[in-house]
Amino acid sequence: MEIPLHHELEDHPAFMFNLDPPFPAGQSRIAPYAAVLENWIQEFDAYHRFGLCYVLRLQPEVIGTPGRIGLLRSLLEIMRERPGVWFATGSQVADHWRVTRTGNEPGHPADVFAELTS
Repeated sequence: MEIPLHHELEDHPAFMFNLDPPFPAGQSRIAPYAAVLENWIQEFDAYHRFGLCYVLRLQPEVIGTPGRIGLLRSLLEIMRERPGVWFATGSQVADHWRVTRTGNEPGHPADVFAELTS
């Protein structure tokens, strides 16, 4: 089972320092912390509204600085305020999926892939 992950919900792209080329020209190459937090909150609110699985990939060496860890704390506080939020491990999500889903719709890409690669 694969739990989908979207690039915009990772910490590395937002906090990666890029020396060459500077993009946008003349701007900081690390996103402002407040903008990153706002993006994560907006994405979470949309996922929550549609009942989707919000997967935020954080790497200790990226998020684990004194300034950045506060972003995570703020995001978790906001998430806890929303009704019906379930904080789960990947294993718990997989178990839930196995119990609540009976199978893929006919022609699902995962089944086609499995058939083609077996």
